Amino acid sequence: MKNIKIKLLSLALILFISSSQALAKIEITWFGTTTFNISDGKTAIFFDPFVTRPGLWSIATFKSEKSNIFHVKRWLKKIDQENIKAIFVSHTHYDHAFDLVNFHKETGAMVYGSHSAKNILLGGKVDKKYFTHSKVNKTFKIGNFKITVLNGEHPSHFLGMTFWNGKIEAPLPEDSALYKYKQGEVYNYYIEHPEMNIFFHPSGVPVLKKKDLENKKARVVIQGIAKRESSEGLLSKIIRPLAPKYVIPAHHDYFFQSLEDGFDPMPSVDPEEFRKTLLKQYKGVIVPQLIYGKRFIIEK
Repeated sequence: MKNIKIKLLSLALILFISSSQALAKIEITWFGTTTFNISDGKTAIFFDPFVTRPGLWSIATFKSEKSNIFHVKRWLKKIDQENIKAIFVSHTHYDHAFDLVNFHKETGAMVYGSHSAKNILLGGKVDKKYFTHSKVNKTFKIGNFKITVLNGEHPSHFLGMTFWNGKIEAPLPEDSALYKYKQGEVYNYYIEHPEMNIFFHPSGVPVLKKKDLENKKARVVIQGIAKRESSEGLLSKIIRPLAPKYVIPAHHDYFFQSLEDGFDPMPSVDPEEFRKTLLKQYKGVIVPQLIYGKRFIIEK
């Protein structure tokens, strides 16, 4: 009888371990531009909240726009919003931070970003206790995720000029013209997790030095490709040193149309050239084309 009990306990333990291993996974969900949710099933971290997508006319006419709570609620339902504990902002142009206030209000998550991000929150009447400044080289522990802030740089929009440069110096009202979402500080994020590491590099500029990436490897690189100087530059300076299995292109979609309308590439970004260059020069890499709001499971 004693031996039977021992065998049953051993079997139960094996089943428990097997079940735990089977459940261990990382899910990545894309919502266009550099808007991503990364979840391990218990804790989720969100990047660059932007699902209300004002049209090009709003920019051209300097029209004031406000985050649409209907869109925020609709797209949050696609993911485990109850697990979102942190929202990270890479910089504060509107296509990275326009829905920041509503995402915070819907999730209660702490916000990490520049002081410009703080002024977006304050303009939306969010208490400053929900904000933490993302200082370069600082590391934050959130669930089983460990996120390290690295320096970033925004690519120029036209002839060496970056539109809406500078900082948001005062609380920004929710109903504001899009050009008032100044750039602020720019960050990259290195994400460590027991399952795998992920590098969130939303900019097309490979500003990081060799020493910045020393001893860093990533199973996944999320790579912004808008306004990139060259695909080869991103490959040699960011992707190859990190040796990822997956490279997820980002910021290559036409973000002046609604997410509900589906994916269309942004003119001049040429995501297919990036994909072909990557596959030709870096054998074995997987370059998935994510679908808005559909969870993508990363194999360990």
